[in-house]
Amino acid sequence: MPPAQPRPAPEPAVRNAPSDSTLSSKNRRSQMSFNETSICVYGPTLPFLENAGILGPIPEGFDFEGRTIMPDGISRFGLPLGIRIQRNVEIERYNERKLVNSQTLCDSLGPLAPSLIRQITAARAKGKKEAELARQAEKEKEKEVESSLWGKLMGTMEMQKPVRRAFGEAKEIVIPTIYLLNIRNRLIPPLHFFTNSCIELVHTSPQIIHTKFVRPYGVDEQSGDKVQLLDLGKMINLWGNDDTNECLSPLRFLEASKNLLAALRLLCKAPTESLEDTAAPTNNSTNYAIEYERHLTYFKH
Repeated sequence: MPPAQPRPAPEPAVRNAPSDSTLSSKNRRSQMSFNETSICVYGPTLPFLENAGILGPIPEGFDFEGRTIMPDGISRFGLPLGIRIQRNVEIERYNERKLVNSQTLCDSLGPLAPSLIRQITAARAKGKKEAELARQAEKEKEKEVESSLWGKLMGTMEMQKPVRRAFGEAKEIVIPTIYLLNIRNRLIPPLHFFTNSCIELVHTSPQIIHTKFVRPYGVDEQSGDKVQLLDLGKMINLWGNDDTNECLSPLRFLEASKNLLAALRLLCKAPTESLEDTAAPTNNSTNYAIEYERHLTYFKH
């Protein structure tokens, strides 16, 4: 019996080659930028198009042309080209700034392209140079402001109308207005209130002076305006009275009397008179200043 001949292997099934229209559709499809991760392969096993939601195998007459039409809701070309370019430029600049300003971000992204590394290095060097120039400009501006301030301060302490005084001469005492108001309204302060030290305190430290509002002397109408005077009760408790030597020594008596006489001369002076006219009485004229000067002269001698 002759040996058995081996059976020939079955010929592989021959599939119909895709038509020209199908190949042209396939070529056009490969040139389009779809968001698909699978590629259509003709063969026994056809993977499905996962992102497109199409399960394989894909039939030969599959409508590729219909898949090339973009839905209305996700149109990528709704914005004008100029606006799209502008947005892309802004995004690129933002990404570059993030990379330039954060070395940690560069390290987390892994090895970067050499060209990008050179670009980041150049941008950082440029930023440092600009920051240094800004600091120098700020320093120059501060110097200009300081020099302008010095220019404004120069000469500000120069006396415009200096008062020449002789050596040992006492400075002129200005009687406070509130003292004059008290005398005018018959609320005369104690004599030691007229010493130079007390008058200087009234001028330099008005916050420690106790005052009150009262109606002017001789005004009976309740609707009249009030004037601000020294609160003598509180001020005597603060500065003391004339009964003690600490408040009114012989030397302080002369000093205070001189200032009180100056205050009376101011109150007795007519608008057209001078203080010399007030201090030089005639036989038929008299006033409070003249009478007090006679009183003071009597006690001095």
